[in-house]
Amino acid sequence: MTQFRIVSLSIPKLSITSPNRTLHLELAVQLMAHAATSGQPELVREISYFSGNVAAAVVTESDRDGNTALMHAAMSGNTDTLQAIIDHCSKSGVSVSSILNHANSAGETSLILAISHGKSADCVRVLLANGADPDTMAANSGLSALEVAMKDGHLDILQALLAHPDIHISDRILTTLLDRDCTVALYNKALEREPELLSRELSNGNRIAHWLAHYNGVALREILSKKSDEFVREILSITDHNGKRIAHWLAHNNSSALKEILAGKDAGFVQAILSITDENGNTVGHWLAQDNGEAVRDLIAGKGAEFVQGILSIMDHNGNAVAHWLAHYNGAALRDLITGKAAEFVQGILSITDHNGNTVAHWLAHYNGAALKEILAGKGAVFVQGILSIPGPDRLSVAHWLAHNNGSALKEILAGKDEVFVQAILSITDQNGNSVAHWLADYNGAALTEILAEKDTEFVQGILSITDQNGHSVAFCLARHTGYVLRHILAGKDDGFVHDILSITGQSGNSLAHVLATQTNATLLKNILSGKNDECVRNVLSISTTRYRVSVAYRLGQCNGATLRDMLAGKDDGFVRDILSIQDASHRTVSDALFDKSPDILRAMSPDVFARHTSR
Repeated sequence: MTQFRIVSLSIPKLSITSPNRTLHLELAVQLMAHAATSGQPELVREISYFSGNVAAAVVTESDRDGNTALMHAAMSGNTDTLQAIIDHCSKSGVSVSSILNHANSAGETSLILAISHGKSADCVRVLLANGADPDTMAANSGLSALEVAMKDGHLDILQALLAHPDIHISDRILTTLLDRDCTVALYNKALEREPELLSRELSNGNRIAHWLAHYNGVALREILSKKSDEFVREILSITDHNGKRIAHWLAHNNSSALKEILAGKDAGFVQAILSITDENGNTVGHWLAQDNGEAVRDLIAGKGAEFVQGILSIMDHNGNAVAHWLAHYNGAALRDLITGKAAEFVQGILSITDHNGNTVAHWLAHYNGAALKEILAGKGAVFVQGILSIPGPDRLSVAHWLAHNNGSALKEILAGKDEVFVQAILSITDQNGNSVAHWLADYNGAALTEILAEKDTEFVQGILSITDQNGHSVAFCLARHTGYVLRHILAGKDDGFVHDILSITGQSGNSLAHVLATQTNATLLKNILSGKNDECVRNVLSISTTRYRVSVAYRLGQCNGATLRDMLAGKDDGFVRDILSIQDASHRTVSDALFDKSPDILRAMSPDVFARHTSR
């Protein structure tokens, strides 16, 4: 340090025409660069005693990268040194503007270098205060000072730039860097100078606010947090080129931000925002119901039953209410909104109908039966029956929809209810005469099995005997679709009960046993009768159709001789002959059917009977 002082004090005495001028000039430039890099403003001031070309050269000369002393000071971040060099320019007759806006070989000015090195926001302020161009751009990268600050995340430097009254905030900055944390500061500063900034239209017809709603709803939330309700409503209502509002964009892309924007607002304001429609007639409330049902719940919970009902009843362009959308996308949120409310209120919400006549309860039954179950939990039997009986198109009740889509939920709703109530629900019919029990038999036989479990035989028989308009019983539907379920229902029941169920006859005159005998899974009939006593087996195999008196055994002989053989395996010869001798109205026997279709099976079952047929 002392050596530099001695040398520097001797240099001003040198003549411009000295033969050692080049050497001394180079030394002076190096001294200035050293002072700039190491942060020695006092050394800069001592060098200021130079006169003529030497004084000017120490600030205009650059290194091999094109960096001047001012640039080195900007990169090192020493504010005092930076200001001392600028003062030296003024004293030496050097244009401060030309030095400030000089670009190095990379196309970077002192301001760009100060920002990119991020040493001190004060350095940026000094450069700007002395005339640095706030809109300067790095030639090589094409980034402006603002973009460099945003790219590198220097929030304090960004704020220093934004404080400059002449800085230009381009659409490119606003649309390409919206997901940066520093955009909140950017927009708040920009809004101070340009209140209409959020409404500024971009080249694609969308506004700045749309992009914020899409990429950084948190930033938009913070920007609007201190604005008036009128301003907030105006911004949220701005329409894009497709007719969608800012509020819709938030609801879709950042619903939690929209929820926080509306939090604490009065009911009228919240209702006004949630009722805003897009070009298709879908409201913000519908969009929230789809993308964040919890947000809808949190916004309207606790605001009074009338208000909640008003929001949930808002219709979209198809005539579907917000409550329908919640039932579809977030039944749990709808459940939370109406659980604990008066029965009349709950019934009012669940009864809201869509354009097809299906209620919210139907939609819950379709998409979230568990939520419907929880809504109905603890309600009286009359209330529950009223909800489950609500008819939709084709007289399909809520219970039918549950049977089709969520039989386990229906099972749990009916659990613990008395038999009269359960029978009433399972007996509800659609326009085709199909009962809820039929739908369970078709779509969720396991649930029907559990519903009937531990019920007395008379009750079970009553349910299995319910017939549709075609005379098909619930038991018939089980046999047709889920035979194993029928087997489970009949398992453990006494012989008389099993016989009675298998004797249920449809319009065609065929009993359930006949239906099983003609199906490819006739083994189901065999399994049901397995372990039953001879009398039960004889009685079932002897069941006749109402027309032509064709027995079950005869039908088996026609269609499933091997199954009949297995059913009679181990029985004594007399019992087998009795079954083989059962006649129809035309006096044809079971053995006749077997001899025609499966003679080898007949011979294995009863050689004597087979011999009589061959001797005819």
